[in-house]
Amino acid sequence: MSRRTSAGGRHACGWVYDRSMTSPSMDGLPASVPLNRDLSTILRRLVTRRRTREAQHRLANDRLTLEYLEAGLRLIAQQMTAQPTADSSPEADDRRPFFDWLSKTMVIDEVARAGVLHGSDGSFRDRWEFRGDYIEDLLAYSLWSRHSAVTARVAAESLDLGTKAADFVRAIHLASYRSQCAALESSGFNVSIIGAATAACNDTARESTAETYRVVTESWHALYDATLKARGLRLRPGITLHEITWLLTAVAEGLLLRQIGDPGIELFDHDRQESLLGKAVIAIIAACVDSGDGLSVEDLVRNLSGHLEQEP
Repeated sequence: MSRRTSAGGRHACGWVYDRSMTSPSMDGLPASVPLNRDLSTILRRLVTRRRTREAQHRLANDRLTLEYLEAGLRLIAQQMTAQPTADSSPEADDRRPFFDWLSKTMVIDEVARAGVLHGSDGSFRDRWEFRGDYIEDLLAYSLWSRHSAVTARVAAESLDLGTKAADFVRAIHLASYRSQCAALESSGFNVSIIGAATAACNDTARESTAETYRVVTESWHALYDATLKARGLRLRPGITLHEITWLLTAVAEGLLLRQIGDPGIELFDHDRQESLLGKAVIAIIAACVDSGDGLSVEDLVRNLSGHLEQEP
């Protein structure tokens, strides 16, 4: 498999996910934002700045709030993918993962650089009085934008491939490749890894993690269910579609983590638009879809090893 990177060192995929589902009422919204978004359930720190549910919803989904969060993701992504310079001190490098460098002024300036809206000290403090509150909401938003907006969107776009494509194997490869590319090209991908890692000791991150995994599980579960029905396939006894969904989600995320931790590994063939995830999905389907023998996965393996246990 071959691999390409951009000039800045980021992973470069040969496919861009469909941005046409962006809200038509808010021109220029980042493509990661779905039409049915409601950030008031995600931004737990920001909503404490308003008393009523209506005011919380309005502030959380305000365009400037979104610009502040997207600016933070861009700044962190730039820092995490930046190449060390000759004058970089070890102390500065050590600080980067903990966001000590991410100041309110930097975020406000990055909003202005985007050229859509202009932030200010007052509007920022109206949303987050303390920098730590912003960081917590930013981590939660990174998880949400990665899963709810990007992954769920790709799942919806893969529906036709899964249910209608004449070449099922090719459809699996394309859908798998596109989902991995969408995650890697998302500015929130690196940040979301840190957000997930903090979930064990942070109530806000844990609640956001649970919510975003619920969204992504529902999206992919619906795709898998529609695909099986459209192609007249059924699972082997003893395994459920929810289990298949969890398995495939775990494999996909594991490969993404390996990619970011070991950028030199070759997980993609960009010329063919295929990935190692596609092979994993095909292997799981081959094992878990009933070919007509009615065997469970366990019995199938016993049969392969020549030790099928016969029922009395």
